[in-house]
Amino acid sequence: QTFDVEGVENPLSLTQVPSEQILVEGSPLIMEVLAEGADDIAFQWQKDGVDIPGANSSALSIESVAISDAGHYTVLASSGGSAIRSLPISVSVEPKVVEPPASPALTISVDGRLIEVTIIGEVGQSYQLQGTEDFQTWFDRGDVLVNDSGKVTFRDRISRGKGRYYRAIVLE
Repeated sequence: QTFDVEGVENPLSLTQVPSEQILVEGSPLIMEVLAEGADDIAFQWQKDGVDIPGANSSALSIESVAISDAGHYTVLASSGGSAIRSLPISVSVEPKVVEPPASPALTISVDGRLIEVTIIGEVGQSYQLQGTEDFQTWFDRGDVLVNDSGKVTFRDRISRGKGRYYRAIVLE
């Protein structure tokens, strides 16, 4: 929009205005306008018709957008008695979808008195294998296992007359 005073031509014009933005939550938002027609042009960005505090340059930047940053943005360029406002720029922010990490798969095979526990999971992930006989007291079975290839194997001796149960704890 151009604010005209009757009989006075507005020397200001916006020569570049950003287009609609569709972003994912957490993405950066950068919008910039180019104005000409005067040397000392002041800017004020607004969101939904309300001034954004501190947003008074030709560029508006939000490092990491939130859902609440969605709306209609305008910028007012002014100099002396002249001013020009951009048409609304629609900014949509979609929620970021975070997939939960895949759980490791645990397979167990028995060969005589030797049990082999294999963990299949993400390369680089670390696990602590634990065992129990009563589901109350869990104890670490060996050192921390680091998955270098997508599969980690641990071997344990079978105790006579006792059942042992295993679980893999994913370490951060």
